[in-house]
Amino acid sequence: MKILISIFLFVNFIFASTIKVGDDLSTLKVNDQFDKVLQVNENIKKLILVFSKDKGNEIKSFFETNPNYLKSNNAIYLADVSAAPGFVTNMFMVPKFKKYNYSIGLIRDKKLANSFPKKNEESITIIELDKNKVSSIKYERSLK
Repeated sequence: MKILISIFLFVNFIFASTIKVGDDLSTLKVNDQFDKVLQVNENIKKLILVFSKDKGNEIKSFFETNPNYLKSNNAIYLADVSAAPGFVTNMFMVPKFKKYNYSIGLIRDKKLANSFPKKNEESITIIELDKNKVSSIKYERSLK
């Protein structure tokens, strides 16, 4: 039985598809640094994703000068931390993130991280939503 479960998980991982225009993200749930669940709902219009520490630092600087950006844009900010070992995330990253005055949805699962489209480590993925469905996917060098 364990072998069948392992095979199922492996096949599921290999064939996991990347999020694309038209996909319904209403089931997407990610915990933030305060362990609060962030969930896509009809009020959410934008997902902002970063995949590197450098881009995360740029976003931090942007949010410091634009503290209402997430709320005024009905956006959720997500950061891929799946490459970091769990103890590093829990001992160092999360305590640092708790000092921020905004939520960061922490993508801890590699499979979930791989489902998000990305151009490269140095781009920000912006997924626009209309009633929980992906209406566009853009790659930016910075937020505006």
